[in-house]
Amino acid sequence: IACWHGLAEPECLPERKQIAETLARIGHAHSDYRALSWSAVMRVAGAMELGDLATVDAAIASLDTLAKRARDPLARWHALTFRAMRCTLSAQLTEAVRWAETAYQVGLPLGPGGARHVYCTQLATVRRLQGRLAEAEQLVREVSLSHPSIAGWQAVLAGLEAEQGQTEQPRKVLERLVERDLSALRSDPFALSGIAATADLCLLVGDATHARPLYEALRPHEERHGSVSIGIGSHGPLSRHLGRLALQLHEVKLAERHFERALAAAEAMSSPLFTSFSLLGYAHMLLVTRPRAAERAGALLGRAAELGRKHELHGVTRFAQALEALARGGASIAATHKR
Repeated sequence: IACWHGLAEPECLPERKQIAETLARIGHAHSDYRALSWSAVMRVAGAMELGDLATVDAAIASLDTLAKRARDPLARWHALTFRAMRCTLSAQLTEAVRWAETAYQVGLPLGPGGARHVYCTQLATVRRLQGRLAEAEQLVREVSLSHPSIAGWQAVLAGLEAEQGQTEQPRKVLERLVERDLSALRSDPFALSGIAATADLCLLVGDATHARPLYEALRPHEERHGSVSIGIGSHGPLSRHLGRLALQLHEVKLAERHFERALAAAEAMSSPLFTSFSLLGYAHMLLVTRPRAAERAGALLGRAAELGRKHELHGVTRFAQALEALARGGASIAATHKR
């Protein structure tokens, strides 16, 4: 278990998967519920990095069984936390909040600091998706202040500030992260999550100067997903972030290829959340680079808008409407880069 925690780098995923398999064998051979429980947690974490939600769901079911048989509150907390995450990926936001709140109550006696961190992370994600940005910012600020050494949280906080109209301070944060702290981002315990958050910030307040090093940092991991911590959340397919960065770099062919892969990955996950994000990113790219592809862009926007209405993803709906107006020639491109 200690080795698994110490091998958090993206390149170490094969070793982490092997540890999970070894723990499962030990657990079954010796009826060791602790080993089986941690093996299930590790399977969730590894599968989230690959977007393999079938494995995630199987591991959550294992945790549920272990929690009942061994009366293990830690296994129950993990299971509840992962269920909140799964509901968010499925755009079931009310259910996601319910599971997150239940997990928080179960987790408090086990460790109030860790339980609060996870709760704030998951609730902030939902509030951001609901367009309740001030509430999301307050939660993220709390976590960022509690964990100042985690560079990714600085990027998330600055991104929320930028979405609410602030630009000066978020840009300073971006410049610091890219120019001085990119090595720190790479060495964060969950590097891909931190770099993905910084890429989102770059789309809000950055330019090609910032986009280039971020693109190079993510490029080797195009097939991966920006999993948060042990799988308590996700930034989705990193190919989507690469597509947006490539667009900032005016690499149109690369951007289109990345968006195609992002959409395929999101649809393979059956995630309305990341499917809608990928549809919007792809449509945006087509509208600003391929005027003759307006019909294709319109079809993508129609699908995104439908998902936004169905799942009450207000940010998706607003962005789809802005892009539809752009497609009709009735809007400037100026503010249409927000997610």
